[in-house]
Amino acid sequence: MTATMKAGPPAGPPVATVKTGARTTEFWITLAAQVAGMFALFTGADVGAEAEEAVRLGGGLVAAVSALGYAISRGLAKKGALTGAPVTGAI
Repeated sequence: MTATMKAGPPAGPPVATVKTGARTTEFWITLAAQVAGMFALFTGADVGAEAEEAVRLGGGLVAAVSALGYAISRGLAKKGALTGAPVTGAI
């Protein structure tokens, strides 16, 4: 008896896929950091005038840095998916 093999697409390494933004952990972490930062930015703290300005500045800084970090992270993820970079590690 002989076995017959059906021809199919050639098997290659798995390719990375990109989830939509709202389905990623980094999105939710960034959202939480931005909400906390905006809360600090707009409410400040009742600790004196100079300290209140520092809290507001810190809140704005947290919101800006988290947004920048998220944008860079998504850009790198999409770049890897577009170039067809092979998946490394277990999923």
